[in-house]
Amino acid sequence: MWQSVRVVRRLVGCGCIYGALVLALLQAGPAHAAVQVTLKSGASLVGEVKIVENEAVVKIDDAELKVPLSQIEMIAAVDSGPDRQAQRLLLSALETKLAKDSGTEVIGLLAEAARLAPNDPHIIYWYATSLADAGYGQAASDVLTKQHAAVASAYPGLVDQLAKRIQKRVEMEKMPPALLERLDGLQEILAKQEPNAEMRQLAAVFRLVDQEEVSVEQADFQIQTNGQDQNLESFEDGYFVYTYNLNRGNEVQPCHLDIMRPGLEAKSFDFHASSNHVQDAGKLSVKRYAEDARRPVRIVLKNGAGEPIVAAQVTIQAMSARGSVSNHTLSGETDAEGRASIMAFPMKYSYQVRAQGFNPTGGNVELRPDAAESDEAKLQMYRAVQATIRLAWQSTSPQGGGTTSGETTVMVGDGGQPNLPYGQDQTPWFRANQQKDRLTLQFTDSPFGYHGPFGVIEPWVRVAKMKEETAESEADEGEATEKTSDDDRSKDTKEVESNQANKPNALEQFNALDLQEVDELKKTLPQPRLLGGGPAQGPRPPMVLPAEEGKIYIGRVQHRDMRTGHPIQLAFKVFVEEMSSDEDDKE
Repeated sequence: MWQSVRVVRRLVGCGCIYGALVLALLQAGPAHAAVQVTLKSGASLVGEVKIVENEAVVKIDDAELKVPLSQIEMIAAVDSGPDRQAQRLLLSALETKLAKDSGTEVIGLLAEAARLAPNDPHIIYWYATSLADAGYGQAASDVLTKQHAAVASAYPGLVDQLAKRIQKRVEMEKMPPALLERLDGLQEILAKQEPNAEMRQLAAVFRLVDQEEVSVEQADFQIQTNGQDQNLESFEDGYFVYTYNLNRGNEVQPCHLDIMRPGLEAKSFDFHASSNHVQDAGKLSVKRYAEDARRPVRIVLKNGAGEPIVAAQVTIQAMSARGSVSNHTLSGETDAEGRASIMAFPMKYSYQVRAQGFNPTGGNVELRPDAAESDEAKLQMYRAVQATIRLAWQSTSPQGGGTTSGETTVMVGDGGQPNLPYGQDQTPWFRANQQKDRLTLQFTDSPFGYHGPFGVIEPWVRVAKMKEETAESEADEGEATEKTSDDDRSKDTKEVESNQANKPNALEQFNALDLQEVDELKKTLPQPRLLGGGPAQGPRPPMVLPAEEGKIYIGRVQHRDMRTGHPIQLAFKVFVEEMSSDEDDKE
């Protein structure tokens, strides 16, 4: 039985393109004699039938009877010729496609309809469309090509869109079978995603090759995006599928691909991913250099006295245009003149230099393809400073909970304080770093980007005077001030010796300092000379001052409790107990 009226009512009710096209099909098709219209009341009408809007017009002899579609149970063709059977199969296929979206069943119905009516443009259009939807691009192309002109006349505008979609599918079928299977499965997942879901998956496929169509390996590049749960899958012939999850509140931004392999052109690509289909980012091509493209990275290394540093280890790592550093490294060693030369391909590199007893140094260098060689980088290294620094602090939170306190000892080696993983550092507000030949103390205030929840309270640091220093200062006020340069050097030597002798007393004084009274001490103690930082609007740079052995530093900053994330106000005291370098030890 031909249940066309049921199909029309259902499709029109959905307001979809299928309904509109089926109506057009019925209206444009020829009237057929001996059509039986069965009403819900049980009565039947036989005659020529046309569908006009929501009514069936039944012509019986010279009379026309209009019947609302809502009163019709079914319409059945009395004749059963090939064209009528094909039309019946087409409508059944469209109903199945709408109700079940079953590609195999729909294609079977349309294949039989195309056999019965091979020149019907409506059948050919939907047959080719269903083949493309099911993933049979070449078969769809063969079906559409034979009747392209007729289909274009029946569906002007739509046939060109269908042809492009089919051609894209044909190109996809040239991909590796494993990739095509993955894309079809991923496409099915993406098509079912809700547009306003809290978390959506986005996907893209691309091919990355060199100028000879040789695949670029997955380890040779990096991809950055603003999403999470990124996943990169590699397939044959240089194909990659990239997926990530994006929160509903985040804006879809381009994905950034950076080539990170020495020997490949330092190139970056931007591509997009989509949440409702696998976005085809196309073929990305990068130049692969020949071996004769290598150039020397040249470094000359000297100490603070201008003498060459021998046997220093020099390591270079490739960098992207966005500053990411790869895991691909090259290394060399300085010779008797303090020089090192490392042959490398054109690219930007980050270099690190290490020598026993010296503070590590580094920088960036770029080898340009059009340059015969790079400029020689002239570096100076300084003896590494080791130090033992005691810290104690008290913190207050605006959320309440009273006052908490803590203390620790920081061992500084290789010229700087060791970096600890996030959450394990007890004193993120304090850093001891070596700058050239000098160890500096850095106090960071307000990591919130503003003055913090305590109001406008400026950070400060003071230096506690030793008891012995105070007595010596009063005794020196009556002495003459004219001294020779030898006397000055003698004073410096005596000051170092005095600091060494006063360490036990300084430690006692450090332990005796009460952080509850830190604000009162601010009024009486001198302010040290800052090397940088200090009060500023917005995010504040750290307060930086030179570290002096035997000195006690006290002050106040705002920061964040690493355990709770809550803002806190800190009162602190810092004692530089020991400080030396390899050069001092040798002396």
